[in-house]
Amino acid sequence: MKICPNCGNQNEDNAKFCGSCGTKLVDVAVQASQEAQSLHNEQVSPENQTAESHNVDITKENVEANAPAQVQGQAPTQGQAPTQGQAPTQGQAPVQGQAPVQGQMSTQPQFNNSNNMNMAYGNGNSAPIQQAKPALNLDKNTMIIIGEAVALVVAIVIFFFIGNSTYGYKNTAKRFFEGVIKADSKAIVQASDVDDKTFLTDDIFKKVYDKDGEYKADNFDMTSSYADRVQGKVYFSYLESGSGEKSSYTVTVNKKNGKSMLFFPKWEVKPTGVIIRDFKFKVPTGADLKIEGKKVDKKYITQKNQKGVDVYTIKDLFVGTYEVEVNIKGLKSVPEMVDVYSNDGVYYVTNVSMDEKSQNKLLDQGYDDMTKICESALQGKKFSDVSNLFVKDSDTQDEAKKEYDDFVDSISTSDDESGIVSFDLKNVNGKVKDVSIVDGRVVVSISYSFKENVVYNRQIFFGDGCERENYDAYDSYDVSYSLENGKWKISNPRNIRMVYYY
Repeated sequence: MKICPNCGNQNEDNAKFCGSCGTKLVDVAVQASQEAQSLHNEQVSPENQTAESHNVDITKENVEANAPAQVQGQAPTQGQAPTQGQAPTQGQAPVQGQAPVQGQMSTQPQFNNSNNMNMAYGNGNSAPIQQAKPALNLDKNTMIIIGEAVALVVAIVIFFFIGNSTYGYKNTAKRFFEGVIKADSKAIVQASDVDDKTFLTDDIFKKVYDKDGEYKADNFDMTSSYADRVQGKVYFSYLESGSGEKSSYTVTVNKKNGKSMLFFPKWEVKPTGVIIRDFKFKVPTGADLKIEGKKVDKKYITQKNQKGVDVYTIKDLFVGTYEVEVNIKGLKSVPEMVDVYSNDGVYYVTNVSMDEKSQNKLLDQGYDDMTKICESALQGKKFSDVSNLFVKDSDTQDEAKKEYDDFVDSISTSDDESGIVSFDLKNVNGKVKDVSIVDGRVVVSISYSFKENVVYNRQIFFGDGCERENYDAYDSYDVSYSLENGKWKISNPRNIRMVYYY
């Protein structure tokens, strides 16, 4: 073992530096070092303690003198260390268990207050021992962890760089405009600020999109842009396909609440001119609305039964021309083309038709209603007896009451007993003239022709009393019906005077 002369640490035989303090080790024999260590540990005499408390120089000659050990029983020669039991001669180092004689120098190294040992060389000059810096020893696992940490930091930096670029307001506007000129509905919708994507499907887009639209372009450039904390604008120039004429397009981008991919600001395009907001369709109450063959859910009704009208409000629709139809029980739907080009637009769906069976059923109802009105008037009954034949809104009811009361007055028997006694309607023929939707209501116009036979009492002009007469005449009667809560009601009461006498 090698003993460090600086700190006393035991080191391996082949060690060149102390493993504890890094001091360069003196190239001495292992055995001599062990003997010197033993000598240091042995208690010394009081007079020698004073000498040991001082720093001493260990010369190369001292080390060499202590290196060889004499065989037991042999007298030590000068320069050799005596064996156990022998007294050391002058110049010899005492072995373990012996006290050094007077005049001998202890081979145990001594230390000064600075913990540096000076070694004496032949000329008496001393040089400090250079201490080696301990090497940085990193095992394989540590190196792997450091490498992974560096890779993670680089990946995070790249992630945020790409994310801010991809989800920034400029790229959002660019994706939207590319969708417009390439007719890519998915790109348009993904970049746009929309609330409801129900009708923003690729299938509907292909049906309503104007393939010869003004935004077809061969190439484009982003000319300028700016943004504040809430809104940005990006300006594009492009060459129109075919004509090659240069045009411009502006995209407005709004900053929204929330984040894209959890980390990046969320920008969405205000899709003016491409997607319409809050377009309204007015249809008869209870009717089913279809847009491009897709039935519209009742949840889109924002106003229900407003004078027989339901209002469907569609939050988001592509700009374009749509095929729209309504389905009403007893009526045949007739598709019609509707242009959707402005926000908050309103369209009254007007095209419907009736099958023959439904027409005949309504014609029979019209004849029954006409007969009831005439009979009630002839009997002088009040309007309340027939009020349920008319639509319920107050304007129609007021007008119907006035017409009915006038009809009653015109045919009732007076004090002189003149007036209609009876009537009979013959050869009644009815025909549906028109089926339409007016102000959201289904209106069916019917015309009746008939022959009437009227028996009445006529006052004698030159005399007292009345004489009974009758007449036959051909007449016509026009009436309109509206669908109210699934039932047909008279909607124009102006022509209910069907019977006259002269």
